[in-house]
Amino acid sequence: MKFFVVFLSSLLFLKADPTKHPSLKEAAKGLFEIGVGLNVQAATDPAATDLLKHHFHYVTPENCMKPVATQNENGFATFQKSDRFMNFAGRNKLKVVGHCLVWAKDDRTPEWFYNHKGENAPRPFLADRMKSHMGMILGRYGHKIDQWDVVNEALASNDEVWRQSRWLEI
Repeated sequence: MKFFVVFLSSLLFLKADPTKHPSLKEAAKGLFEIGVGLNVQAATDPAATDLLKHHFHYVTPENCMKPVATQNENGFATFQKSDRFMNFAGRNKLKVVGHCLVWAKDDRTPEWFYNHKGENAPRPFLADRMKSHMGMILGRYGHKIDQWDVVNEALASNDEVWRQSRWLEI
């Protein structure tokens, strides 16, 4: 199934009363479903909730399921923000695109993922940590999410093919 993602901030001008404007999801009916990238804080704003329900089929969490948000420390996992996001989506009958199992930029992967005894972790160690993170997230939310961004931002935005990162380096 095709869908299209827009950023909520680009529609905030509709926030006052979203029902006064045509719905994006109705405009795209039969063509594709509409989704939006959303941070956890927006999920607590009643006006934003009305806007989301009026215009979108899908919500995609910006950061709360990435490794740095769920496993910032080795051996410790937290799901407070991602659970809040999933509960919000469920209460409001919004579908979720899981985002993302591997973030191919260094800023959303905790440093410990890449390290082993003070050096770059051997590739099998990093692969095991990646698989463990994926298993943890899929085990918790896989039955509630039907689409996933598995690897995000792995391609470079310049003349190189791959984004330079510790993932690529290792």
